[in-house]
Parts: sequence; structure tokens; C-alpha cells
Amino acid sequence: YSGSVYVYDATDLSAQPTKLTPFDGTERDRFGNAVAATDDKIIVGAYRYGNDGNDYVGSVYVYDANDLTAQPTKLTAFDSSGNDEFGISVSATVDKIVVGAWRDDDNGNDSGSVYVYDLSDLSAQPTKLTAFDGAANHRFGYSVAATVDKIIVGAEQDDDNGSYSGSVYVYDATDLSAQPTKLTPFDG
Repeated sequence: YSGSVYVYDATDLSAQPTKLTPFDGTERDRFGNAVAATDDKIIVGAYRYGNDGNDYVGSVYVYDANDLTAQPTKLTAFDSSGNDEFGISVSATVDKIVVGAWRDDDNGNDSGSVYVYDLSDLSAQPTKLTAFDGAANHRFGYSVAATVDKIIVGAEQDDDNGSYSGSVYVYDATDLSAQPTKLTPFDG
């Protein structure tokens, strides 16, 4: 379960793809469970990275799409702890990388969190998002998506409409400190 990613040339799908594996990969990393791309970056999640007795902190690798032989930049949560599973989900825009850590415990066991990185400065500390009404087992960050002006975060086990009914938080990507809009299904 170490994982790998295959990068195909979109203009010649019959050509052999480039195979990516993490430079520090280990058994059970699940490298490639989540993938995102921009015009010049390929972002790969490995949510089970850090397997030392089931202590899955997770990591994300950012490749230069124009030089896949170069060592990628490796991202880990600045406040990581065991079993956060950072990298369960990834998304990217021209200026941001969004990474889910669905088992982070800031608002209770497995409440979840999301990290938003500045793509032009991956060494800068990311903005960390948690649900304003987060609670144990909500798994905020299980899924993420991003556009130029929105960041969307799924909380698969939020229970506003009953056990595991789920919810989605929509953030203003230009003001991550503003309270997001929370969506739940009308018939959930």
C-alpha cells in the first residue's frame, strides 16, 4: 500500500507515463489517494505517511509538472500529531493548495481540519481552518475543493440532520477569517 501516481502526456495518451513515488515512501503510505493539479504543479496526498505503529500523520508532495525528475516539496502539518491523516484530500488553484486532515482533533476526536497553503511560498505557515461548530467525529476535511474565490470543505459525519448526514462549508478564499456558509441537504 505504499502507492504511486502515473502522469500521462495529455497530447499523447499512448506514450508511456511518468511514474511518481515518494522519495521517502514507506509501506502503507497510500501515496496517490488524493491528487490535484495546476498548470505547473502536481499535488499528491499520502494520508497514511508516518506509519510507526499505526501513527498516521500524513503528508503531501508538490511536484514541478515541468520537471518530474526534480525532488518534490514535501508538506506536513505544522501541528501534526498521530492519526491526523493529513492529505486525505487535496485541491489546488493557481495560488493555493488545500489539504484535508479529517482526523485532526482540535474540536474533539476526529473533528477534522484543513490547511490552506500559499502556492507561491510553500515554506510559509498555512492558514488552518476548523469548523466553527465542529465536534468529535464530524471529519471536517474529508473532502476539499477550491476555485479562485471559494474553498469548499466536506464534513462527512456532521450530524445537523441526523447521524452522519454530513455538511459542506463554503469559505471566501480571499478572506479565510470570515465565517463560512454552511450547507446541509434540504432533505437530509
